[in-house]
Amino acid sequence: MTDKERILNLVLGLTFDDHRKSTLQLALEQARHLIGYDKKQGISVDGYKYRGLKIKEIDGHITAEISEDNRPKDVLDICDAFSALSLYLIALDQLGHLFVKGKESVKVGEILKKAKIVEFGKDDTRKAIKQLRNSLCHNFGLANNRKPFYKFTLDFEKIDKIIEMPAKVWDGNWADKSEETQTTIYVFPMCSAIEKAIDSVISQYKNGKINCEIIDMEEIKSRFTVLQ
Repeated sequence: MTDKERILNLVLGLTFDDHRKSTLQLALEQARHLIGYDKKQGISVDGYKYRGLKIKEIDGHITAEISEDNRPKDVLDICDAFSALSLYLIALDQLGHLFVKGKESVKVGEILKKAKIVEFGKDDTRKAIKQLRNSLCHNFGLANNRKPFYKFTLDFEKIDKIIEMPAKVWDGNWADKSEETQTTIYVFPMCSAIEKAIDSVISQYKNGKINCEIIDMEEIKSRFTVLQ
């Protein structure tokens, strides 16, 4: 195994190091914590409801106790969902920089295409998610000038959707905030789909189907890891 392969394996979470941490894995760990991700259950309404709580089962009844190192969390705390989704999109962006050639602006859309996950199969969906990444990661400060408005829902009922495009094109009037011009984001299904996309990309790397596009190992270390 080459030094470059070793550092890539660390970045992708395939190996671990006591003194160097993968920023990709740090983003994923925090996203999963905020959304209540469980390795067996995945992302679920109960996982989100009880995130940060100690769960106990007594005589067949589930109870939750607030742990000493976690604050009480409202089950409808949209802030945690926003933060989790932002971190998932950052993780996708990092994978895009590792495995996609081209301009920075195409990284998220192209890595979703490479992942070959059915939910991300349409061009307009990938474009909307790229724009969502830019908007969320700037705290809604750089909303795209074509589809600037997003509506978020924590609804688990429409699990077959991750995103719903606007019914009509926004005409540039910033006072127009009608639902018809908003792009609806189904937060939990989208986070679940991103989990699948990340797994797919890492699996393709392990099987030699995609290669890292960054040649300089020191660049990979500097951009995708931190020393502890």
